[in-house]
Amino acid sequence: MPFVNAVNLEASLKAYMACKISIIIISCLCAANIALAQACKDTFPASLFQNHSFEIYGNCNVAWTGEGGVIDGSSSAVYIEVPGWHAANTDQHPRYYNLDCKRPFQSLFDSSYLNKKTGYPGIPLPLPDGKGLFSIEQFNNAETDQNIEEDKTKKVNITTCLANPLKAGTAYYFSFDFGFGMFNPNFNIYSGLWGAPSPFSVGLFGKKDCPDFPIQNASPEASLGCLADKEGWTSLGKVILHGRNQWVEGYIEFTPTEDITALGIGPSCDFHKNIADTFALYYMDNFVLATKKDFAFKSITAQSGDACTGNFILQAPAYNNAVYQWYRNSTAINNATAATYTVPDNADGYYKVNISLPGNDCFFSLPYAVNFSTMRNYKTASDTVACTATGINLNASWPGAENYQWQDGSTNAFFNAEKSGDYTVTVSDAYGCTKQRTIHATVQNCTACNVYMPNAFTPNNDGKNDVFRPLSNCGNIAFQQYHIGIYNRYGQLIFQSQDAAAGWAGTFNGKAVAPGVYIYSVHYNYSQSKPVALSGTVLIMK
Repeated sequence: MPFVNAVNLEASLKAYMACKISIIIISCLCAANIALAQACKDTFPASLFQNHSFEIYGNCNVAWTGEGGVIDGSSSAVYIEVPGWHAANTDQHPRYYNLDCKRPFQSLFDSSYLNKKTGYPGIPLPLPDGKGLFSIEQFNNAETDQNIEEDKTKKVNITTCLANPLKAGTAYYFSFDFGFGMFNPNFNIYSGLWGAPSPFSVGLFGKKDCPDFPIQNASPEASLGCLADKEGWTSLGKVILHGRNQWVEGYIEFTPTEDITALGIGPSCDFHKNIADTFALYYMDNFVLATKKDFAFKSITAQSGDACTGNFILQAPAYNNAVYQWYRNSTAINNATAATYTVPDNADGYYKVNISLPGNDCFFSLPYAVNFSTMRNYKTASDTVACTATGINLNASWPGAENYQWQDGSTNAFFNAEKSGDYTVTVSDAYGCTKQRTIHATVQNCTACNVYMPNAFTPNNDGKNDVFRPLSNCGNIAFQQYHIGIYNRYGQLIFQSQDAAAGWAGTFNGKAVAPGVYIYSVHYNYSQSKPVALSGTVLIMK
């Protein structure tokens, strides 16, 4: 495909949006049968990105073994120009692919990944939009521990400068297609993985000014980490995507706090532990950026519900005489054909709805992310007692919780209670869900605990002194270990237990023993105390 100038680019973008959007109806060809709803062609507002589907590019560079080229590459043998798009810096080399540049054999576009004679993952087919696409990448050092800092991993982004800045305080949507490719197992040297590691988190980054991309790096380390690690860049949002040999739709809603002129797309600021000791390459296409109001015609809203409480009821865009079919994570939901949908508890995921209109027209809504906070079920350790001279370690940790604050201002998940009392912790997560709990802790130094054994009891079921058991001046502190044995005058063991609370009711084999003297032997210890042995006699009285 020949290089296209800016005038032709604008015309091409207008032609791409030939599917007209009106206030009342969206007219796009689709199958009449709702079972074939996936045949509908998605309709989007005009994108604020130029060349948003990457269809405009320079000539294929046949000297490169790839199937397109490298934007801002240092070698003329691999360089390809894709108007509007650049590498973030001179040490990053985003790859561009185009179906028109497909090799006749061993191509990444081959339908079977077994034919791909390369360590790169194959490109899932069919392509989501047009013929052009980019890849983003992350490299983790195979010789480095998995706990390497995020800013020490190499992350390859693509960047662009906007014709008109995004306005601070305005809500925007960024929609894109994301491809998880498959490796040829005979040529994949990356930890034995057959597919691009999943899940993967994609980040959107903004910069107030627009530099001359690619930025000249002062050192190779300058290309490491996500863009938000670099001066002047800020994180606008991210989305976690799952897939295997397929294209999935990514979707980020964000509101910038300052005017933004430059945008970057690439790996988020997460470490991505699932790709430790390996290399990850993913494909991206069809970047649609628009204000939230421009997406309103296909936006699901929530009648009720949030991550903190659940109780989600989703509302599809309303159209007269429409037929609806709801989807969760791209799978149709049985009997979900109303304009509203009540999400089952804990059924998180991406929800979208297919809307079929009279006249054999239909379209898909944007995906709506439903998340359930684990804080809804938050529990701390129950009131606790401990035999310790150093205090009790109270545990407030919870999966998904991110912030902890105790009554003294400390922010760890654990708190050392050095004395008895009430301890209050406030816990919150990434969704802003907050829970507050109070734990009553009893702290006692058990070196001062003493156990006394009664010298007589009367097991006559009158409710008074019926059971023989140990008595302690630290009765609220449980034994760490305990054992009692009762013997008759012949040395026969007639009762034993490891439960101090159970006691002996003066029986043997289910029958009451005769009044008289019996011998006991007790062994016990508290936490943080030495084992103690007691022995003596007890008198059964009638």
